[in-house]
Amino acid sequence: MNPDLQHKWESLTKDLYTTLEEKSIPIRDTFLIGMKKHLHSSGQKVYKANDKMAEKLSRIIRENESSKSEATKKIIQDIKKQLVEISKSKNKPDISFELETATDINIPFERKLTKEQSEEVTYTNRPKIANEDITSSNQLGRLFSQSNIDKELLRKRVKDVLKEKSQTTLLEIVENYGGLEKGLPELFGYIGIVKEFKHIINPDKTQSIIFDADNRKQIKIPEIILTK
Repeated sequence: MNPDLQHKWESLTKDLYTTLEEKSIPIRDTFLIGMKKHLHSSGQKVYKANDKMAEKLSRIIRENESSKSEATKKIIQDIKKQLVEISKSKNKPDISFELETATDINIPFERKLTKEQSEEVTYTNRPKIANEDITSSNQLGRLFSQSNIDKELLRKRVKDVLKEKSQTTLLEIVENYGGLEKGLPELFGYIGIVKEFKHIINPDKTQSIIFDADNRKQIKIPEIILTK
């Protein structure tokens, strides 16, 4: 019933048959193409059957309610007649009603009703700023150590740039070699070898490095300055 899901179904079905054609797989059954039409036809039958059942149930309920209503009216009329007869005879009947004088009400609540104010919780412990920077993280080393990143090649690139410049940034090195070929693992590889060179991390300034040019994805990191 959802139009978005219908479009998604048609798209997936089209992709499936396209893939089969590209791989030269013979198609003998096109049932999936007309699935929406088949489902709609079957659904209409179900809806019609449900409508008929709902109509019958509604009619039965109305008839039962009507008969109950008539019976209730008749009982009330009989009670009135009896009361009138009793009032005329001026006799005190033996019939009476007994009412409870005290009612016990028990309503459960999640919280007790009170006028006392709840104590405010004050958090005094604050996270401490780490003494080490991102380049000395052991977890970062594990992240790129299992990938096929050639760290010797990355070291050579850094050295070659520093031969021509006395100072550079990690962003300039990446852009000098045409960007990141292997995405984030390559960037983490650069960050992992930064500690082997003289460097400064400027937390007040960030740089955006593209790690997936096709999908236009980038990551912001603190400016990392490398010097001779």
